[in-house]
Amino acid sequence: MTDQTKIEWTDFTVNFWEGCQKVGPGCDNCYAEARDVRFTGGSHWGPGAPRRLVKSGLAKLHKINRDAESFRHEHGHWPRVFCSSLSDIFDNAVPEHGYRTPAFAEIEASRSCRIQLLTKRIGNVEHLVPYDWAHGRNYGWPRHVGLMITVVTQAEADRDIPKLLDLKSRFGIPWVGLSMEPLLEHVCIAPYLHDSDCTEANGECYCRDTGGPYEATVDWVICGGESGANARPMHPEWPSSIAYQCKDAGVPFFFKQWGEYLHEAIYNPFAGPKPSIEVDGHRYMKVGKVKAGRYLHPWGEISETPVEAA
Repeated sequence: MTDQTKIEWTDFTVNFWEGCQKVGPGCDNCYAEARDVRFTGGSHWGPGAPRRLVKSGLAKLHKINRDAESFRHEHGHWPRVFCSSLSDIFDNAVPEHGYRTPAFAEIEASRSCRIQLLTKRIGNVEHLVPYDWAHGRNYGWPRHVGLMITVVTQAEADRDIPKLLDLKSRFGIPWVGLSMEPLLEHVCIAPYLHDSDCTEANGECYCRDTGGPYEATVDWVICGGESGANARPMHPEWPSSIAYQCKDAGVPFFFKQWGEYLHEAIYNPFAGPKPSIEVDGHRYMKVGKVKAGRYLHPWGEISETPVEAA
């Protein structure tokens, strides 16, 4: 079996090319860009930079799909495959011929996998997705392919989630999700999880069922802090609010990590003194990603069940 990934919410990652361009605040400390700088001098990042074709990407996905039955027998579910961890499948700077066209063909053919497409460019999806997927010809949007977007601020949520839900309704996408990592502020997503009217007070969401405007809703939410040398801290109220919004709506929620920092309110003082920073009147202790862990204290009972597409 092909080597699995360390990313907690998927089983495998597949990259058909490497390289991208920053498009939002969540990109500021991109690990993929840092990796590209380390190995190629950063030659595949930024405006006008050529993307590096990963020739083994198609073969890797083909092998995962070929071995999917064995994987399911061992793990109890079909293999979840994240495309792509070092690029954006809907990057409009990528050539169609030799890059996106064969990638989508292999994705469509890998029907024993559960493909997780993640993009920061939801506005490009309708124009770059295969024509048959969007217009219902042949099989329409493949039932084994879900679509996620990155949302790390309220402005991104209000700008991009309605676009995601519109595509879900029009194209018949089987499930859609949010990757809220690195979460940079308190974000209210409740109106997009179920039909509701939402107001805020003191940083908390108060929502009630009203039969709201969205026919489709978000099906899965991933949340986490930032890691790396220049990581920004995440206040514990931010992910806990997302967790409870999901719990109230019955939407699966996955907490990935705290990142480099822990807020002083949940830091164990018996661990000894650690370097700290102060942000907006709150003190955070730098303990590192591994020691910070991924227990959403004291909200550990929140569901972490990933979506299993039909």
